[in-house]
Amino acid sequence: DVKRTHCKEKGEVVGLILKYILDLFGFYILSKANIIGVIQPFSFGLIFGLMWCGNNVLILAPSYVVANFLGGFSLSALYNALGVAIIILIAYGIHYKFRKRMVYWQIGIYGILSQIVTVTFSILEGGNPIFIVISLILGELFMFACIKIFEAIKVKGFAYKFSLDEIICAGILLMAISSGLGEFQLGDFSLIKLFGAILILLSSNVFSSQIALFSAGIMGLGVFLNSSSPILLSAFILWALAVSCFRGRNKIFSAFALLLV
Repeated sequence: DVKRTHCKEKGEVVGLILKYILDLFGFYILSKANIIGVIQPFSFGLIFGLMWCGNNVLILAPSYVVANFLGGFSLSALYNALGVAIIILIAYGIHYKFRKRMVYWQIGIYGILSQIVTVTFSILEGGNPIFIVISLILGELFMFACIKIFEAIKVKGFAYKFSLDEIICAGILLMAISSGLGEFQLGDFSLIKLFGAILILLSSNVFSSQIALFSAGIMGLGVFLNSSSPILLSAFILWALAVSCFRGRNKIFSAFALLLV
């Protein structure tokens, strides 16, 4: 029993480490995500969503700063990330000290305050005020989408059917991730194509053809918003249709169908 307990505790620690590594990677990907190259609303929403769901802010804050600095690799990127991290830590400290549960309107205000440094730099660098406002509004909406889907996963897990609004929020998160992954291209290798192929195959075989098509469309839309090119949007939908034709048969056929399209 002692050995089993020790193995369980060790497994939980490893799982927690992997989770925070995934969070770090998520921060990095979303630091790259954008709409038409000028609107970057996604980065801060993820860390606020993770904080809301009880993740360790003392780990999240430095991870966020490191990931966003590496993503932008500039002093402004570092200062912007520090602005978010400081507000996150202050908010956490206030609610921890007074033992008060954070509510939606409060986290909304913290989200806006966390963007003061980003907005300031954008104005000083001659950014378009309209794009700055749009980025702030979309960032707040993305933050609440993250909160909604993370809460659903935390409470329900993946075993239960998600509601329509939870599916929409999951789609928004997937779209943002796809936009960020679309920035990674090394020669002929594209990270978003690899991610898209794997997700379409999993969605079709584990869930349904409809989920595969939905995922394909959302991923393609994310890349389209980033690059204004509809090529991958069309390709992902064709992949999903091809894979769905062989759903329920040998999984190798699905993989071959995807490769042939």
